[in-house]
Amino acid sequence: MTFTDDQKARLSLVDGPVWKDHCNHGPTEYIASFSVIKNRQGVLSEEKFDLYLFEGGDIGQEVCIRYGDNPEQYISPGTLADFIQSACSLHTGQSSSEYWMAYQILRDLGQFNWTTKTK
Repeated sequence: MTFTDDQKARLSLVDGPVWKDHCNHGPTEYIASFSVIKNRQGVLSEEKFDLYLFEGGDIGQEVCIRYGDNPEQYISPGTLADFIQSACSLHTGQSSSEYWMAYQILRDLGQFNWTTKTK
């Protein structure tokens, strides 16, 4: 993906992928890497995340957010629709949530792809 300088700054994008792709999504499903400043008990720290969007079969697109090199260090919020609902409901006015930042990246890049499946 290609980003403008404005997008890089506004979306806190960093060079990546930062973490090893233990889920084996592959380069075509990698969207971007970003950082979030976290406040944990009064201590500020920068945390980095890799964002993947992949086809989940019959359930549609799914989101994966990786935050470390260990195989278990990822967040899998489910389908894109579930992810959007979670990101919006968790947003508290602070842009420091990894869900909210990932949502903004996908929204800005026009990565929402809705399809209707019939049985």
